[in-house]
Amino acid sequence: MVAPERADAEHETQSDPAERGATAAPTSPAAPASALALPARRSRGLGPARADSLLGLQRSAGNRAAVRVLAREFAIAPTVENPPEVALTARATNVARGINRVMFRDAREIHVIRDVLGISAEPAAVDDEFVDAVARYQAQYGLDADGILGPLTSGRLSREITAESNFLAEASTGTELRRTARRLHLRSLTSRRQGVLVHQGFVGLDANPEGCVTVRFGDDGNSISLEYTGENSDAVNWLQFINMNMTGTATGAAAPTFATGTQGTTGGPVTWSNATTTNWAVDAVQATGPLYDVSGGANTRAAGRRIAMFDAPGGAGGLAVAQSFAAPTGAAPGAPTVRLQMNFAAYVVRNNRARYRVDWTGTTTYNITAATSSAIAYSNGNGRPVAGLPAEHRTALTAEYATSVIN
Repeated sequence: MVAPERADAEHETQSDPAERGATAAPTSPAAPASALALPARRSRGLGPARADSLLGLQRSAGNRAAVRVLAREFAIAPTVENPPEVALTARATNVARGINRVMFRDAREIHVIRDVLGISAEPAAVDDEFVDAVARYQAQYGLDADGILGPLTSGRLSREITAESNFLAEASTGTELRRTARRLHLRSLTSRRQGVLVHQGFVGLDANPEGCVTVRFGDDGNSISLEYTGENSDAVNWLQFINMNMTGTATGAAAPTFATGTQGTTGGPVTWSNATTTNWAVDAVQATGPLYDVSGGANTRAAGRRIAMFDAPGGAGGLAVAQSFAAPTGAAPGAPTVRLQMNFAAYVVRNNRARYRVDWTGTTTYNITAATSSAIAYSNGNGRPVAGLPAEHRTALTAEYATSVIN
């Protein structure tokens, strides 16, 4: 139940024209040589800490230096001397706002980003003003001014915020600036560009997360991609569980029939689930172990940066099973269409412990009369931090791998 993967392809798509070539930034680097000091903001976005720091700059470097900082507005000087005016179309603004809202849902983070970009920190919302501010910032640094705070822009903004935090002599972690810079840095490590971005969340301590999980539907080859980014990614694996059901309404029947028994998959036989019973199984390709990426599931790694896994369950490969199900001797004889729904729970695992969970579903509809199959339709894609496996998945794991110590 996996799809072939093209390693770290950097592509734009209609739904998410994110930037190419993400650049990493350390959590707390020394202030760059080009950073004179904390930037001044438009008055509506200038917080008390920045105002105090600007006064400090004026006293230490003189009004002349302060005027230069005021003119450029950022601690790290823009690379475009006279950037063009940015005027996004209504459609481009809507696209950027939608994508940014998937990534940025934390009010504290949005508050800091808005302030740094020179707009009012309140309301802490991803709105048209937010999108326009991102586009202006991109234009000042020679980036594609699409208003999307994608990997390259996130990396640039992370370094800007880090420079400001350094000037304030803040602790290496624990402040709002450090927290936001860290989150933006982890976003900058993502490599996937295709398909539709549906989820992004963080692993580890809130004040200083260790990793970021990004989920995309319809990635290369209409796969789902689940990518973990972080400097500790070499010690991270993916573990995935599956349950599935097949339904069709037989000729003359009033309600759909569920498939029964077991079905062979690339990970071995799986017992069909139904409306009242869910049968979980480990979704590993071979018998070498339960970890998805170790067992042979499609994945790609970049040392010290990321690991992404890919899957494309169902699709045309399930047509023969659906035809047998709807055949005269099958469980749903004469059913004109058959639906295959495959449900997954994928976990980020580090040190044999589940740290983050993503639930997702892949559904294929088969037209038995025409002998065709639909494209895989993905849904859910919701993720959250966890403190280990729930009982139902731990039970499924030990039933297949009795000696596994993953919990």
